[in-house]
Amino acid sequence: MKEAESSATTYGITNVSGGSIADRLNQLKVSGEENWKKRASREKIAEMGMPTFNQKNEKQDLPIVQPATIASRLSQLEASSETWRERIEETDAKQFAVASKISKVASGKITADKKSVHQLSRNWKSVVIVEKVLILKVGTRIQKAIHIEVPVVNDEEINQFFATKEITDIADKVDLNIDDFNNIFVESSDILQTVRKIRPLRKKKASGHNPLKTVTQFVEVQTAYVQVTSGVVKKELRRLKIEGLAHEAARAGLASIENFSKVELRKTEPSIFPAALGARHNPFCDLMLLHVKGRRNVQTRLVAPLAKSINAGDCYILITPKNVINWIGQYSNIIEKAKAAEIAIIIQQKKDLCFRETTPVASIEQAKDHLGAGKIFWASLGGVKEVQACGPDEEDELYESSIIKTNMVYRLVDNTLQPYHQYWGSIPRYEMLQEKEVIIFDFGSEFYVWQGKAVNMEHRKQGMALAKKLWEKGYDYSECVISPMCPLHMEEQGGIPSKSLNRPDWTIFGKINQNMETILFREKFGDWPDSARLIGVKTTKTLELKTEFADIRPYDALKMIPIPDTPVTMLLDGAHVGRGKKWCYMQGFTKEQDIITLGIRVWHVQEYDHCCLPETSYGQFHCGDTYVVRWQYMITNAGSLKGHGARHSLTGRERCAYFFWQGQDSSINEKGASALMTVELDEERGPQVRVVQGKEPPCFLNLFEGRMIVHIGKREDPATNTQGQWRMYHIRNDDPGEICLLEIHISIVNLRSRTSLILLNVLTGVVYIWHGCKTPKHIRALALLAVQNIKEKRPLELFLHSDAPVTVREVEEGEENSEIWSALGERDRGLYHSMMCIPDVEICDATPRLFYMSSVSMMFEVTEQLNPARLPSTTTPFPFLQSDLYRAPQPALFLLDVGHTVYLWQGWWPVGSEEVKNIHTGSAQARYNHDRKCAMETTLHYYREQKQKGVCHSAYLIYAGAEPLVFQNLFPYWEADSTVQELARKEGRTDGHCEPVEDFYARFAEAQYSLLQLQDRPLPDGVDPLRLETYLSDEEFEEVFDMKKDDFYKLPAWKQNQLKQSLGLY
Repeated sequence: MKEAESSATTYGITNVSGGSIADRLNQLKVSGEENWKKRASREKIAEMGMPTFNQKNEKQDLPIVQPATIASRLSQLEASSETWRERIEETDAKQFAVASKISKVASGKITADKKSVHQLSRNWKSVVIVEKVLILKVGTRIQKAIHIEVPVVNDEEINQFFATKEITDIADKVDLNIDDFNNIFVESSDILQTVRKIRPLRKKKASGHNPLKTVTQFVEVQTAYVQVTSGVVKKELRRLKIEGLAHEAARAGLASIENFSKVELRKTEPSIFPAALGARHNPFCDLMLLHVKGRRNVQTRLVAPLAKSINAGDCYILITPKNVINWIGQYSNIIEKAKAAEIAIIIQQKKDLCFRETTPVASIEQAKDHLGAGKIFWASLGGVKEVQACGPDEEDELYESSIIKTNMVYRLVDNTLQPYHQYWGSIPRYEMLQEKEVIIFDFGSEFYVWQGKAVNMEHRKQGMALAKKLWEKGYDYSECVISPMCPLHMEEQGGIPSKSLNRPDWTIFGKINQNMETILFREKFGDWPDSARLIGVKTTKTLELKTEFADIRPYDALKMIPIPDTPVTMLLDGAHVGRGKKWCYMQGFTKEQDIITLGIRVWHVQEYDHCCLPETSYGQFHCGDTYVVRWQYMITNAGSLKGHGARHSLTGRERCAYFFWQGQDSSINEKGASALMTVELDEERGPQVRVVQGKEPPCFLNLFEGRMIVHIGKREDPATNTQGQWRMYHIRNDDPGEICLLEIHISIVNLRSRTSLILLNVLTGVVYIWHGCKTPKHIRALALLAVQNIKEKRPLELFLHSDAPVTVREVEEGEENSEIWSALGERDRGLYHSMMCIPDVEICDATPRLFYMSSVSMMFEVTEQLNPARLPSTTTPFPFLQSDLYRAPQPALFLLDVGHTVYLWQGWWPVGSEEVKNIHTGSAQARYNHDRKCAMETTLHYYREQKQKGVCHSAYLIYAGAEPLVFQNLFPYWEADSTVQELARKEGRTDGHCEPVEDFYARFAEAQYSLLQLQDRPLPDGVDPLRLETYLSDEEFEEVFDMKKDDFYKLPAWKQNQLKQSLGLY
């Protein structure tokens, strides 16, 4: 009773002011541990399993019964020792685990009191769970289910939870005055204006604040559901039972004493299970022991992977899938050691034979082969055994000659294997391995079927079949001095028999294709080409090639005269696409393929950004920008030219290619960004092609169907575009689908008599098509077609006025009106090379040809520069641009053939700077002078050959920066380079300077000069500054140096240079 009173007193203390922290903690502890019992009803405590005070007293008043015997006492002690389990709660693992829940449901121990449950639901708003056992049939199994009821939603409680306050109930207020509103009005000007979107009126009234009530209005909410159990317990018991039976069967199997040694397995043909029986015929096995022995022609042979094969006088290489071990015998010679080390390293680096790991080569010597990798070596060979002693000194030579005589070589001839007598019993040579041969090599322990890459499948099968028959016959080395199966042990000494019908299991029957030979196979050849074994030596001849240029001879001009007739195409993803529409090729007969464009996309790439252009801007480029073009296409068979159509027209797959177009005025960063963006956009991993302005391939031009235009400036910077109302465009290419309009600066200087130009007024929409007096007919038609495309599409990049209709007017050269002269600015026809006064007889309709000359490869070579969009059957007046000359590595040499005249264009020496040092040195000048001489000789040869045919009439030498007007007008437009012009003036060349090649070559090839001429600067053209003394006559040389030339060149180099410096010739 005292305990009850004290607890009741404690319960009454709910709030005490003051006191220490310890007192407050004590009160909280007592309130948490005891007072909850007074707040709960006695029935609730009883339901929760807690004893009441009356129950405690009742237990205390019960009479205590003492056990009668010792056995009963022991049983009571044992029972009381287990009562602690009933006093503790179940663990979380048992209480909440799925297995525990299943066991409770199966045993029916889960019960719930409706009264307590309803009381809890009234206090905690929890879900009501009432257990009802149901019987459900699932297939043939009967499972128990629990019926769970969901309580009905109480609207009053939900509304009370989601209740909102009225504005009048809010006590928080903010005091504002007129000044505050003025400040808000002033600061609101900095805020961006927002456009309020007009929203349609709601057709239905907004829903209330109760989400559960809203859901119940549209969705039928179930008030009960059935939870079905799946009988996992029975399945688990069945699994444990089966597992127990399996354990018993396994123990019974281990206890059996059956003997399977006499059981023979059925032999299966290799054709049935080729992979299981090694029908791939790999030229290696998983465990290989290579024997390296010899002195002059070191032999590497496969021997039995046994410890008895080891000899102290030789080297061995053990190869497994994980290790390459080089075992070095104590008495092996230096050649064997080097050869073994070389082979082991090649196997490890190339992953040759059966080795597949990255572990390094382990080299072990005989004296230390019991440590480290030596343990692996001997364990792979069956254990450590006594190593055989080495033989006499002459053993290596005898072994070489004897083992080579055992080589047997066969070749496939007319479906039979015939001995290759030339290499029978000798060292094979590399020259015997021809691409159309099938050769069988029998080295005893190694049997190879070598097949050339040009051998057809029928001969390959015949060779393999005959080789298998030869392999199955076994071997016979009874008449040989030694047997390659076991060269160091006789049969009487426990070695392998020298004659047998079956070869050992460790031998190799391998198939080797050309260019796929293993290192073990290559070592059988005495002259296998290996660049790593060649030691380069600088000879006198090689030094002369580097220092002397006299051996460089002119190019044969007869090779330059034929016009190349190769069709224009581009190889994308291993297939030719031609000009982007059709491709014809020879495959026994002429076959056609159609290239179908499925779609294109264009991105404008800037240095730090890119954007996808709309379809209206496709084909509109700017010379200061870079673009990425995605081409999706398909290649289909169109049939043959014999008139037969293809059986399957749409047999190709969808392909994708990416072009990154780079304008001539784009920056280095933009060009790099276009290349990187191409890689980023290329999701299909298709081919990526770089396209330079002016060098567009036909398949690229055909994507825009003749509507491509290249504008001046940048797309995002209108200030760089052409200002004013007039634009001038030059027509490029000769095919209607490949038309490209190139915008040039509007000026009379850019008029050309052999082409048509387009003048566009963007304000009025007037388009003038100016035709030169010598314009071909197809160029006139292309100009009309290009203007028609502009009239139809009206690209935004042209900045045409929206209200201006496009009016087309054609004008001939010499009939220009005042509006055209006003647009051009001047009327002087002398500013361009007009052909109005030149008779038609003197005009050649041939397409110009351009050749690049250089001796970079220590040979004077001439390469023709071809127009990527050329049409062999059509005359192209302007196939090249000025950039082809000026953007080549300088100083450059070009030959331009325009039919009636041949021009030899000579570049300039670049000016040095702090970043780029000047390359105008003495040796470079001498090299360039020799190239000039060869170029002039080649040009004269070419000119004379063309003159004999009545085609060419003259040959002129042109200098960069001083080109005459006739030469400039051979290109569609010409922009003068002030730097190059200044360099030309410093060298004494005036504007328009040119002279016949024959006259200049006569002065250039002059062999003798006086001392004063050689001391003067600049030196005469063609003089080698490093060998000025050679241009003196014999009499003047002897007078100046006081010795003859032969005596001078016998002096050391330093003495010669000292004498030349004293005379100003160095």
